[in-house]
Amino acid sequence: MARVDDLPGFILAAAGAAVLAGVAYLFGSATPLPDPAVCLPAPHAWPLYPPVACILNFALLLVIGSAMTIVNRQFNLEQGTSALGASFFLVATAAIPALTQGLSGSMFMAFAIIAGLFYLFRNYERTDTARPLFITGTLMGWGFPFDYAFIFPAVGMALAAATLRELNVKSACAYIFGLLTPLVILLGFGAADFSDFTFTNPYARGFDYPWPTVACAAVTTLTSLMLLMRQAVVPNNQSSHSAALNRGVNVLLLVMMASMAVDCCNIQLYLPAVNMLAGFVISGIAGDRRFSSSGLLIFVLITLYIILFCFAL
Repeated sequence: MARVDDLPGFILAAAGAAVLAGVAYLFGSATPLPDPAVCLPAPHAWPLYPPVACILNFALLLVIGSAMTIVNRQFNLEQGTSALGASFFLVATAAIPALTQGLSGSMFMAFAIIAGLFYLFRNYERTDTARPLFITGTLMGWGFPFDYAFIFPAVGMALAAATLRELNVKSACAYIFGLLTPLVILLGFGAADFSDFTFTNPYARGFDYPWPTVACAAVTTLTSLMLLMRQAVVPNNQSSHSAALNRGVNVLLLVMMASMAVDCCNIQLYLPAVNMLAGFVISGIAGDRRFSSSGLLIFVLITLYIILFCFAL
């Protein structure tokens, strides 16, 4: 979990996210998510009582936020700001009602990504990376039967591993085997059949998102791009180890933002993952004392998300 001095901010963000999720469930108009299932029902189509689905989804949101603080603290991604990225993620994601009104497959994607990053970071600079990449591939592979969009973070995770120099012939084969293992298990045990596989046109539904959702995605994307460009121009004072891990995060963030652009009719599938990865970038800027306007930037972002949430109801 976060350090003691980070807990008040994290708890406040969690409470704020809970309020946003509760208001969205009670007073918001439900926005149906796309159904991108490949061979198994997507999470939002699971037969769960609506309040239970909402509570489970929020619990998963908190788990991801807690995992972010653990990753940030254990691997020292950003000094002194271990819970700030998680706090941003909680508020920015809860500000989109469609992501909190029921169980969302996109939340499982964010969880798979943070778990995969943990395995990649823990094995950085080790010689044998086949096992962690197999586990990472399996995490991505379990998501694909429920959601075709997992193919994009699967590619992004491989690129992040290559950035961290963990990808070689042996580990690449292990990663591919990990991706295929869940499908082999499902087919082998009869939980899925080849006749169950459906591949719908991702552009068939058209671009019919409410403008607040598009605005939230645009704010996160533009802020991330500006901060990434600043990182490229302004030298940082991180250790070489932390800088390498952050490059892996940045590569994965760029892939996920590109995924939203390519699969533009299904941007909600990628927003939690983008918000999560953007949280790491934003916490890094806040930890840089040379960036004196970091506090103002975070305040403006949170205010914008809350205003957009009000319009989205």
